[in-house]
Amino acid sequence: MPKNLRRIFLFGFITIPALTFANNGPSPQLAVLEIMVIPVIGLFMLIGGTYLVKQKKKRMNLLGGLAVILMIFFSAAHNGLALLVVIIFSVMALYNAIRMLTWGIIAAFSKKRPEHLEKASGIRLVIAGALLTYLGVIFILGSLALARWDPFRSHARLRSLKGFVEFQIAYSKYPDNIDGRFMDINKKNADELAEKALIPPDSGLFLRRDSTEIVYSEGFKDFKVTMIPQNPFPVFPLNLIFKQSSYYADQTGVIRRILVSAPKAVCPPDAEIFWEITSEQLESMTHFIGGRAYDIFYSTGTVK
Repeated sequence: MPKNLRRIFLFGFITIPALTFANNGPSPQLAVLEIMVIPVIGLFMLIGGTYLVKQKKKRMNLLGGLAVILMIFFSAAHNGLALLVVIIFSVMALYNAIRMLTWGIIAAFSKKRPEHLEKASGIRLVIAGALLTYLGVIFILGSLALARWDPFRSHARLRSLKGFVEFQIAYSKYPDNIDGRFMDINKKNADELAEKALIPPDSGLFLRRDSTEIVYSEGFKDFKVTMIPQNPFPVFPLNLIFKQSSYYADQTGVIRRILVSAPKAVCPPDAEIFWEITSEQLESMTHFIGGRAYDIFYSTGTVK
């Protein structure tokens, strides 16, 4: 077999499994954390002044860099692999942190410095090593939280909330709705209503979680929905980087959103508008209701 053909075959043999099993890839947040760790290690080694420490020259720098790239590449195949890579990189961070702390303590407190630490700054090494130790632990704890993130579930909940608002606005404006009230869709009856095709299939999906609250006024003239984040938050300070969306919706036909770094942060009614129902969406939902008008209004008591 020609050499070039062997290389192509070997590359395919290595990469095809990664692409084949990439149906449960890591969340974007976990992937970002994975890419962050190595640069952070380099940054704190630079801050600590490890370049002033005389070390044996390593010949594996190129291979080491290639190994890091391949690890990140293959980790895209599965969420568990990405978590493993983050933990490996975090252990590397802790190793370098402990080494800097050791050098720093020796350089700062030894009466006679070893030859390889003559130019090193003990204070810089200790401070940088301590901070990198903290971040190494944070990276491990953060990866355990981010590995449980499900961006598809979050998108599905938002899509469901939009469908709910579209349906309620169209329902309240439908000619057969004499009182102009909203339908009582709640956590107990949403699945049943969807099963009977009285509401769009996914419009009650967001109500299945405890992170969602819906309140109707007396007579069902108004409604308010709050939907707080469902995914777990990583520890500080990663929660400030990987924020999540908290939503608020009401009878005005708009959805408001804020980005939060705490699990129970509720979006206020005066937050910036994130989404607003359009005339096309209202028309489409009105058409849906029109095809099932008698069943919809009879089942909810509007038609006696």
